[in-house]
Amino acid sequence: MIRKHALDGNSLTAMSLFREMLALSNYNTTLLDDPFIYASLMKACNRVRAIREGKSVHCHVTRRNLDCNVYVLNSLVYFYLNSAGSMAYAREVFDRMSARTVVTVNCMVSGYVNSGVFDAGLGFFVQVLRGYFGWRVKPNCVTLVILISGCVECGWFLLVGKMIHGYIKQNGIGTRVALGTALINMYSKCGAIDMFSSDITRLMDMTLFLPSKIGLNEFSMFSSGTRLMDMILFLPTIQDFRDFREVKFYSATLRGLIHVAGTILHL
Repeated sequence: MIRKHALDGNSLTAMSLFREMLALSNYNTTLLDDPFIYASLMKACNRVRAIREGKSVHCHVTRRNLDCNVYVLNSLVYFYLNSAGSMAYAREVFDRMSARTVVTVNCMVSGYVNSGVFDAGLGFFVQVLRGYFGWRVKPNCVTLVILISGCVECGWFLLVGKMIHGYIKQNGIGTRVALGTALINMYSKCGAIDMFSSDITRLMDMTLFLPSKIGLNEFSMFSSGTRLMDMILFLPTIQDFRDFREVKFYSATLRGLIHVAGTILHL
């Protein structure tokens, strides 16, 4: 019931049921040994920013000796980063983990970036690559999207953005929609879309191609807007996209194209 209410977004109900369970069982029941209960409770606390309750759940986790469960610890890291806003607590939980997953890594990188300390997030990413947290933990597309978006926000395109793109190419990481979108957004906002023109045709899942989210209607540089529009209109002639009818353009995409076309006509 607790897990269901937490998943359904009924955070307060989930926390209330947990308190009732504690009162009725006097803390002596194996039902409270289920780690997924605490992972769900941490998500519930995070959703409503219940900081005190979240820390209380953390205490229960420790008392039940569940602070070695990776799912519970991932939820704790996420809670401290997003609700409590405490990088120190999150890093302490992370450092004490005996086993980590890419989800944990993504939580930490996202926490650093969202806290405005992109350099720390980048340093953490480098530590992951060097195997500081075990060679089984590898960054994935989500990790890279977080970093690319972060370097755009803090203006680290030349220093970091191209390096991350190089890492993607070197390691043969498939450029799926989210990652491709982040890369195009980065190059377009920096007025360097031509640098990515050879890669846009290699987006693997074009059935959900979202030019509206890659900055088409946000370009500050006219040349980037026209260049990207040329590339989008050129897509039907590319051999890889034999059925261009499956490519979906959303209303925001079309508004962006119209905006760029209008700019051209008014030159």
